[in-house]
Amino acid sequence: MRPARYCQLFFSAMAADFLSGPKPFLQKVSVKIGRKLQESGLRVPAPLESIARAGVPDTTSWQDLDDPVFPSVKRQLNDEARVLYLVNSAQPYTVSGYTVRTQKLLHELRRQDIAVYPATRMGYPATIGVVPTRDSVSVDDMNYSLLLPSRMSLRRGQNRRKAINLLVEMARQLDITLLHTTTDFRNASLISEVARILEIPWVYEVRGERDKTLELENSGQTNREFLAEFRRRETQAMQAASAVLVLSEVSRRRVEERGVSKDNIYVVPNGFDRDEAIEAPTRDFAREKIGIPSSTKLVGTITSVVDYEGLDSLVLALEFLDDDTKALIVGSGSELPALQHLVEERGLADRVVFAGKQDPEAIPLWCAALDVFVLPRRDYEVCRAVTPLKPMLAMGMKIPVVASDLPAVREATGELALYVPPDDPEALSEAIRKVLVDPDHFYGHRLEAFLDARTWQSSAVRLIQAYEETLSPDA
Repeated sequence: MRPARYCQLFFSAMAADFLSGPKPFLQKVSVKIGRKLQESGLRVPAPLESIARAGVPDTTSWQDLDDPVFPSVKRQLNDEARVLYLVNSAQPYTVSGYTVRTQKLLHELRRQDIAVYPATRMGYPATIGVVPTRDSVSVDDMNYSLLLPSRMSLRRGQNRRKAINLLVEMARQLDITLLHTTTDFRNASLISEVARILEIPWVYEVRGERDKTLELENSGQTNREFLAEFRRRETQAMQAASAVLVLSEVSRRRVEERGVSKDNIYVVPNGFDRDEAIEAPTRDFAREKIGIPSSTKLVGTITSVVDYEGLDSLVLALEFLDDDTKALIVGSGSELPALQHLVEERGLADRVVFAGKQDPEAIPLWCAALDVFVLPRRDYEVCRAVTPLKPMLAMGMKIPVVASDLPAVREATGELALYVPPDDPEALSEAIRKVLVDPDHFYGHRLEAFLDARTWQSSAVRLIQAYEETLSPDA
């Protein structure tokens, strides 16, 4: 595709997005501007700050709810797995826990000689305001196909048909035998129709409970009927797939409650990169690089700065701790301005370091600087079900973890963290103090056994099992 056509795609994507919902479009633009100002260290104007705090609005429409989800084919192929893996986003355009998960799983699948070909949703990254420069992007030698039409149509139905045609063409060229996609049901709808055309099975990776997140993000403003229908469609996608991949046992049970056979559910948990943990810098080296004295007691987290992470509890916990204890917050997000204001109001500006958003390769450095990794998530339904990613790296580096006592958090940390009630800064401070006094108390022989089962390599083995059983004639 020529550069002029990339620009045409970008502007047509923006136009289609605007016409589908002018108010959400303007809000998304405002959020982007606000976050860019945050990341540059500039003060965000009050109107932009309030919009940024609200976050990027969900653009799911009633029309989306009308798209069909076709059941995966019953006929088993008994073929070698050649997988087309459709994801919403990818590095370097989007850096998140989910894009890290995708990249790590892909890397391990390739290491284990599985032919897997990732592709992003049609129009991405133009759909997030980035002008593409080619029709693919390489991340650590993993090539992601960008499904880029010459332009996006102003008619939603035409865009859906274009996406299906592009996916069918790609699958035929690569001799794909299995389709794999991730939440939400809009992806499932596309992939299920592609699978029906090609007469091959498809699997659905449930990365979170989008209906619960949507309800939380909108603070009850979204129509209850709409949320109920959204949930029904998610359930339909889970039931239609040949296999459902989940991140935790907690999620497995929730999916089973939706009527999916337990034999069709595979737990493929988040993991950590053992090499990354082994090769991480020492604490003293990390402290020198980021400019924090080695004598400082440093507690903190690496996460998206959003409401459900409960980072205000971490800030307020400092009031119960000695003055030589500081907090490090690595990341950005909608709650950053409010959190910065809280720090100023409480007179804690000299005790909280906001490092902002960091490149993935820099994360081990920032993590290595910590004495305690803190995960103060709120007691929301989505937090009880969705497992966090970053504590795994901290545990791999033998850094103690203090976390909210929630089912998904306990599972993600193997019952090896020190757990406290959510939204209780004083209890959080007591746990932090206890860990700082005796950091070796919480990890013993159980840590290595837990970590062995939580590498990305072990997660990839579980994923391969799901692929093989889906393609097996005996499944």
